[in-house]
Formats: sequence, C-alpha cells, structure tokens
Amino acid sequence: MAGQWPVEASPLVSKFAGRQDEILILNRGGQLLLWSAEGKSVGSGQDGLVVQLPTGKWTTAPTLLDDTAGAKLVVASVEGRVVGLDAKFRPKWEHQLAGGTEWGRATPAILNTGAGRLLVFNDHSGTATCLKPDGSVGWTKKLSQSEAANAPAQTKPSRQGADSVLIPIGSTLYCCSAEGDIEWQRDLGKLIATRPEVLSLPERQLIICGIEGGELLALNGSGEILWRCATDDTFNNWTTFLPRRNAEPLILFTGLWGNLHAVDATGQPVWTHIFRTKTRAMPLVLDTNGDGRHEIFVPTFHQHVYAFDEEGKLTDDVRLSGIMPATLAPIIDPKTGQNDLVVATNTLLGYRLRPGLPKSPYGEAPAARDIGVEWPRAQARNEQQALVVLNPQGALVNVQVLLAGSSGPKKIWGTLTTRSHFEMPLPPDAPSHKESFRATVWDAAGKVLKEATWTPSAGPPTASEPPPNRLRVWPTRPYDAFAETRLAPCAGEPLIGENGTITVDSLYLDEADQGAFIVASTYNEPIRVRVMLPSPKREDGTEFAGNIVLRQVIPVGTFNGEQVADALPALGAAGLVTIPAHRAAKIWISVDARGAQPGSYRGKVRIAPLQPRVETVENPLLLEVENIRLPHELPLTLCTWDYVPNRWFPTRSREVLDDMSRHGVNVFPRTTIPAARVAADGKLNIDWTVLDAELSRLDGRGKILFHLSHPPIEFATRPTDDEKRLRELEYIRALRDHLSQHGRNYRDYAFYLLDEPGLDYGPNIAILLDIGHLIRDADPKLLTYTDPVPGLSWHDFERIEPLVDSWAPNMRLVSGLLSGDPRIERIRKAKTVWSYECVAQVKSLSPLRYNRANAWRAKYFGIGGIGFWTHSTIDVDQWLTGTSVNSEYALVYPGEFPVPSVRWEAVRDGLEDVAAITLLEQQIALHRQNGMKTDLVQQAESALRIAKHDIMELSDEAFVESRDFLQKGDRLIGHTPTDVETFHSHRKTIAQLTKDLAAGERPADGR
Repeated sequence: MAGQWPVEASPLVSKFAGRQDEILILNRGGQLLLWSAEGKSVGSGQDGLVVQLPTGKWTTAPTLLDDTAGAKLVVASVEGRVVGLDAKFRPKWEHQLAGGTEWGRATPAILNTGAGRLLVFNDHSGTATCLKPDGSVGWTKKLSQSEAANAPAQTKPSRQGADSVLIPIGSTLYCCSAEGDIEWQRDLGKLIATRPEVLSLPERQLIICGIEGGELLALNGSGEILWRCATDDTFNNWTTFLPRRNAEPLILFTGLWGNLHAVDATGQPVWTHIFRTKTRAMPLVLDTNGDGRHEIFVPTFHQHVYAFDEEGKLTDDVRLSGIMPATLAPIIDPKTGQNDLVVATNTLLGYRLRPGLPKSPYGEAPAARDIGVEWPRAQARNEQQALVVLNPQGALVNVQVLLAGSSGPKKIWGTLTTRSHFEMPLPPDAPSHKESFRATVWDAAGKVLKEATWTPSAGPPTASEPPPNRLRVWPTRPYDAFAETRLAPCAGEPLIGENGTITVDSLYLDEADQGAFIVASTYNEPIRVRVMLPSPKREDGTEFAGNIVLRQVIPVGTFNGEQVADALPALGAAGLVTIPAHRAAKIWISVDARGAQPGSYRGKVRIAPLQPRVETVENPLLLEVENIRLPHELPLTLCTWDYVPNRWFPTRSREVLDDMSRHGVNVFPRTTIPAARVAADGKLNIDWTVLDAELSRLDGRGKILFHLSHPPIEFATRPTDDEKRLRELEYIRALRDHLSQHGRNYRDYAFYLLDEPGLDYGPNIAILLDIGHLIRDADPKLLTYTDPVPGLSWHDFERIEPLVDSWAPNMRLVSGLLSGDPRIERIRKAKTVWSYECVAQVKSLSPLRYNRANAWRAKYFGIGGIGFWTHSTIDVDQWLTGTSVNSEYALVYPGEFPVPSVRWEAVRDGLEDVAAITLLEQQIALHRQNGMKTDLVQQAESALRIAKHDIMELSDEAFVESRDFLQKGDRLIGHTPTDVETFHSHRKTIAQLTKDLAAGERPADGR
C-alpha cells in the first residue's frame, strides 16, 4: 500500500541504503515511501514513510543525483516548490520557482558541466531556472512574458564541451548554454506538447518535438526544422526511442487518448497499434530478458499495462487496480539478472510485475481448440464492421488484426482474451480494396493457431433499400442496438426465430424476462398502430398464466451526447403506438412467469394500423417456460439506496417499493431516524411516529440500513460532553428495543456508519470512528455497515475494521481481487460482504456490461450482494438530457408509476442469471458428492467456467475506477450483437445442463 494519497509519479529504483535495490515512491500528498525490492516497508512510518514533504501536490518522480556534496534527491511540486534531500531523505534546502509546473512534468534537465551538475526547470511564468545541487541559483532567465511551459526542459548533450539545455516555452523551443545564454530559438508554430528529446545518430543529431495538433517535428542541432510528420492524434507528454538491430531507432509516442505510434528517423510512420484509453506515461523501452529484442510497456488510465514487441504486436496485457498515470520503473531480479517492472496506482497500490508468458487474471485456461474467425460478409450490417473470433474452449488467445496497404504505415489491433465468442471492431471508415486485413491468432506460448486474410470490396457495405409504403416487423434481441432510422433487417443480422417468430426461451418458473421486435414504416406519413398480444397457449389449450406487458423502447439523450435506447414505458391497455414516417419503433415484451406452468406457449403479435388501406402485420410468438423454478429468495441481495416518499413519487410509495421488490431489492437504507428531546427533568422522549410509518412500509420487504450518525437529541439545558454521550447511548438502546417490539431483531437492520470511507483519501474517517465506537459501546451486538472505496488507505482500513460488521465496497475495490489488493482480500473474509455502484454517466455504459454483469461479478468474487445508487431519489428529470455528470443515477423514469429503464431490467436479469448458475452448481455438487454422471458434471463445470470468464472480461472495462480514461465525446462503452448473444447462449446452456443433470439424460453430443 502506497500511503495515504494516490501515486501519480513514477517509482524510483536505486541502491539508497546499501547494496540491494530499493524502491522509492512519492505520492500526491508528499509522502515519500521507501520499500525493499520485495515490497516490504523500509521506512518506519506509514507504509514505509521516510519523509513528509511540505504541503503541495507532488506528481513528478524524484530526480536522483550522484553529487554527494549537495542533494542526493530533488523533488518538485505542481506549485513550483523544489526540495533537495540528502542521502537519508532529510530536507537540505528549498527553492520556489517563479511559477507552477505542469502536472507530472516537474522534471529538471540535468546538465553535465566542468563545474558539476546543474538542474534546469521551466515553469508557467515563462521562466527557466538553473539550480545547483546545493540549492543555490546558477541563473534564471525570463524567456517569455506571455507564454508558459507545457513540457519540461531536456538536456542537449554535446560531443565537445558542456551540455546545452532545450527549453520549451509555449510554441518556442529555446536552446541555451549551461550559463543560460540563448544559442538559438525556433518558433514551431503551435504549443509544444512533449518534452524535446535528442536522438544521437552516428552522423547527425535529431531533436524530436510533438506540437499541439498532432504534428511531430525533427530539428537539427542548430534548430533548423528537418521534417514534419502528421500523426492525426493528440500528443501525450513524452516521446522516446526504440533501438533496432541493423537499423536506426524508431521514435515512439502514445496519443493522449490511446494508440502507440512508431515513426522512423526520416519522419515516416512505420506502425500504429490502436487502443482506446488515456495514457500520460512515457512508454518504457526495455530488453527484459537480455535477448537483444526490446519490449515496449505502456501503463494506462483504464488499469492495464500493455506490452508490445518491436513490430507493434501486443504481447501481454496485465490488468491491475487503479489508474496508472506514470511510467513504469525497471528493477533487476538478482537471481536471474532480468528486469522486473514496478508500478504504482491511484488506488494506493504498488505492484512488481515479472515479464513472461501472458496469463489470464481469471485463473488457468485450457488449451485452445477449434479456433475460428469470421470476416464481415459482403452485405454486412450498417453498423461498424467487425472480425468475429470463435474460441469455444475459452482458451487464452492473442488475436492481432493487421491492416496493411500498398503504402503507408501498418495499423494493428490486438487483444489477449479468454472470451469464447467476441468481436474486434474494424475501422469505421472502410478501407479501399487495395488494402487488406490479416488476422492471426496465437496461443499464450506464441504458437500460431489461425490465420486469415480479407480484402474488402471496393465500396462500403449497404443494406438493401426497403420497399415503399409498407409496415415491416422482425424479431430482435431485447438488448440489441436499435436505431429509429433503420427500416429493414441488416444483411447478416442473425435470425432470432424461424419465420419471424418472436421468442422468449430458457424462461424459468418465477422468472421475468423479455423478448422484442421492431416495427418499421416506409410510408411518407406517420402510421398509428395498435399492438395486440392475445394470451399465448400451450398445445393442450392451457393459457400462459404469467403476466405480459408491452413496452416501447424510447431513445433518450445522455450527458455525453449519445442517444441510447433506455426508457421502457408501457403501451397501456389500448396498445397504441405511432410510427413516424420512414422510422421504426422497438417494442419490448416483458414476460413474468410467476404463476405460469412449464411448457411451450404459442401466440401471435398483431400490428393493426388505424389508417385504412394499410395492411395488418402478424408475427408468431413463442414462450418457452422451463420446468426449473428460481428460488423465492434470490442468492444475491440487492440494495438501491433509495428513499420514499420522494420527489418523483410523493403518493406512490407502495408502488415504488413493489417495483423495487419485483426487481430483487431487499436491503433498504433509510434516514428516518426519530427525533428526541431531553426535558428539564432529564427524561428522554423519542417521537417514534416517522419511524413507525417507515417500519410499516418496509414490513416484510427486507433489511434496513439506518443512517444514524449522532442521535438527533434536543436538550432543554446545555449538557456536558459526558451527559450528552450517556443520553446518546440511552437513545440507541431505546431504538434497539423499539425495533425489537416491531419484530426486528439484530439481524434485521444495521447502522450505516459513514458513506464511502476513503472518499477523497480519508478526511472523513474520524466521523466513522466516532459513530462506530458509540454504537459498539451502546450494544456490541448491534450490527454496523459501511461502503469503502479504493481511496481507503491501509492505515485507515485497520482503524475502522473492528467497528464494521457488514461491508459493501464499490465494485472497483472488489475488482482488486483480480490483482491481489490486500484490503478487499481481508474484507472478503467478513461474514457479510456486498458491493455497490455509484458512478456518473451511467447511461453511456452498456446495460449488459455494467448493470447485468454486476451480479455475475459478485458471483465470481464470492460476495453476497450488489447495489446501485439510485432507484428514483434524484432531483433532475430523467427523461431529459442531463446537464451534469450526476444527472443519470436513477434506474427508472418518472411517471404516475415508475417507468423502468433497460438498465433496471438488466439488473434484475443479472440477479436471475446468478440464481440459474446457483441451481446448476447445486446439481453439480449433488452429483459430485454421489460420484454420478461425471462426464456431464465436467461438461457443466467447463460451461460455467467459460460463461463466468466471458462475462467478467466483457464487463471489466465498465468497472474502471474513473471515466476519465475516455475523452469527451467518446465515452460510450457499448456492447455488440455478439455480446448480446453471449448472455443468451450461456443462459440457454445453463438451463439445458441443469435439466440434463436433474433428469439423468446425457447431452446431445453423447459426451
């Protein structure tokens, strides 16, 4: 653990105190931590603290100096404060620069001169400052009155004499002597975005700079521009060089929002590996194993460390916990002499990584078999085209797609995955027929499993033009993408049912699910239709006794600017829908099997236009209800942090609570704490009216989490602190007794100690400690609850742990189990562990990858419940496009009654998915215990492993600590048709295997 504050500076590895390498970590709050190479604390303070720097934001790695007469280390803050430290990390001197520095870019240029080393900083004031290791000022130079430094200075080594220094200020690059005299200056036309780097070749010297607008420039040693290279990307802070055997080095850099680029020394792009996530770190170029081949390591904001080879191929993908804004640091393994890597994250974690063969974070994967790739068909769907990869065993595979034309650089897309069936999107702008795609699939050891090449046709794929003056209906998956402008099924769109049958299959008894279809009109005027669905029947005439509701899928705006099909208002008794001219509508069929019998139910959906001379359209409907019953109480709890009555539904509390219960909510946070007064005679009087009304509303619905804090007691006379505490203890015990009288025992409620301990890295911890001790003193049997976030330091965690009974870390903290986060590993040992979600911009998150998969993640991690903020407690109008990132929390839309969202239905589907998995696991355990049907048991275990890995990997990107890893205008984390099919096929397989095990039948393939 990396102290109290996030780490945004690169680790520094050196032999600080002896012969062994040690690791120095500087976090944002100025804690300097010293660890052994094995990650053990060397410093005596919190997490290895050796010194606390002055107040400021410390986001740049310390600079190590060899000059023993002056400072051993120099650190600089965002505010421009420079501190020199001696070999024992004691501050020796401070200097305040004329201005602040860019976040993470307070790195000095180090000049070697005959008189010793010099450090040159530039800052926002347009000033360059030269400091000596003893802290004295060598010189200062005001280079601009109006422009600021965006990038650090860099040394320009000299083959004769002293070094010079390259100083970027605004759009101008200055070259100054070691004495501060300007040797030359060059206006590059736009803001200099990267630190100038010097590439020394046998016969020439290149100065490489990236400027605003995505242009890379090379200058000679005299400041003359030699070439320009347009990258069509936004520069990150840094460029670096990739050595090559028998060739000049390549220039490497990343775009701020993704992509790793390689350009040669003549300014020609060589290759680009395309990826989509923010990165501010310099790529680390390193020969990790001494084979003469260099690897490239890029840490990202979406919690991954990517490894690439010299040709731009992705060779490894390591998932960690937390944003990584800084470069990795190499550290030698003394046993092998090879390089490991050290990295720290903003979730207070440090990692040491060992390069080697890639591994899945989800455990061992089987050998690959029957790998397949499918290129887009000639008349593919209008959406972005994609390569489809089939990996039926769920093996760990490395898939690379290369686009290479007759000229220009290579473009590469890569992924390391265990997913059994997935898509790799291809460029949205279709390439010309002169270019071709090549897909290669390797196993983890580098063996080629599959190769395939595809050359697109000359023009982009188009859907056939639908005939005019016609209504058309076709089935679709409920979660499939929907565009109101699409008037016919796309060529290659998978058929959902035979002959246009709208199908809801693998529906368990007491389960709710849905089907969907699209109605499209090619008329020139709006068409009003009535959608009718008579009750479906089995062959024996039995009607479906469950409940069916027709809903229209309504696209709504998001804060990020997209339109997403999310709202699901019911059509009402008349079933009326208006189809605008040359537009389509999507109808969602909500099916609740409670009360139904198993079997196949058939019916028809009838679309009857109100206008004359417009034909009625009918489509078959099939409901397949399995003879498997979901448990009355689902395996996972669900909490939605909600309060009724509320602004949206002031008089519909029962209906709101019924909606929550139907979706699985059985944990209810509440603020209805009764007010109390201590009279002049010292008697405590508590008004139970509001609480009793709440208890009545929630009777039989589940557990209550009371937001207690300090009891709200009014005193007739000012009490002493001791008197106040005695009354608070009396109040809590009275509340306990009152709840007992209403049938609520200890296990039926808990006290919510504090919302999100660790938020903003710990200033609220004292509040939790205060309330926690108060409740423990009142009655140790009373249960307490809290919901920590990844900003909770180990120090604070250990302080609060004895006071907490039930934990609900957010899913981002829970996901730290994939990379060994010690906080969640210890939390998971508690008796009650749930999770929760409260992130912004949620309408831009796929409801499958976020809302539905949340339950799968809880199941995978072995925790007992999930939660979301919020059902309907929000002030904004959810129908309207939000004006702030906090506008989209609600899971339903306002109306007379709650109008569900696709996201809300997905939450329920996820809980039911886990219930179905649990039923299959029970069958597996029963047969394993009895030694029966071992082949079928093994097949079921394999199917569950593949299913869980598929959904975990599919959802990982939606559970990243910050949405800041995507740029504005590109923050949609959607899903593909293959993702939709993944959920459906896994549920179908789970149902079939559950039936086979229960009935003793062998699977169809005879295994």
